[in-house]
Amino acid sequence: SHGAGTPEDVAASLAWHVRHFARLVSLLKASPEGSGNLLTNTAMVLLFEGGGNGGDPHSGEQMVALTAGTAGGLQAGVHLDGALAHPVSVLISAMQATGHDGDQLGEIRGGIPGLLA
Repeated sequence: SHGAGTPEDVAASLAWHVRHFARLVSLLKASPEGSGNLLTNTAMVLLFEGGGNGGDPHSGEQMVALTAGTAGGLQAGVHLDGALAHPVSVLISAMQATGHDGDQLGEIRGGIPGLLA
């Protein structure tokens, strides 16, 4: 991005990352652990830097983050409106799902409501 390629180049790069994320999700789901599989005991996040607001690639508007796993009540299969939350809020929710009891990472405070059961 940042003018280094065409929109098609950016799309191809994003697709590459999503493809590898999906492959890792599949491998974890296929790996038994306890009464479930590794994916049920994992919280994963694929977070792109930001969204897009009038050409600003660092905006939280229209930000996309993919999560996988259901550790600690992380919600699977949901689409949530982050209400312009900072991208780090997704990470805070994933950290809380895996047992972290804080609600801050750096200067960002609070997770994404609805991401945890």
